[in-house]
Amino acid sequence: MVESNETGKKSGKKGFLIHLLIYIVINLFLAIMNILTAPGYLWFLWVTGGWGIAVVIHGIAVFAS
Repeated sequence: MVESNETGKKSGKKGFLIHLLIYIVINLFLAIMNILTAPGYLWFLWVTGGWGIAVVIHGIAVFAS
């Protein structure tokens, strides 16, 4: 069965919101672990930045169409 355009947009937005929620939860966990174990070097920022670029691209792809 073929998805309607409206259903596809809703599915895309839901997928993006799930991606964003997972990004926030995982990066909060990594930040806490980093601060507790090695506060002198904030390595979690590399993960947050790299993954953040992917989240932004995903958001643009979903909401620009």
